[in-house]
Amino acid sequence: GQPVSYQSQGTMNIGATLIKGRAYYLSPTTGKICLEEDLVTGDYVTLLGIAETTSNLLVKLVASGVFKE
Repeated sequence: GQPVSYQSQGTMNIGATLIKGRAYYLSPTTGKICLEEDLVTGDYVTLLGIAETTSNLLVKLVASGVFKE
């Protein structure tokens, strides 16, 4: 019954250092994000966005529903 805030699109400063131009995904580790090469076989692939700068993520959520082979 508690309120929640989330962002589903637009630019977001995530408070971490990013690699400009790289895609970031939902990590299988709770509460974390990762690069594609950090996903392992069996992980569901969920795109969070692309790094516009070293601090800003252009959020574009894509829940693919498929897992990495």
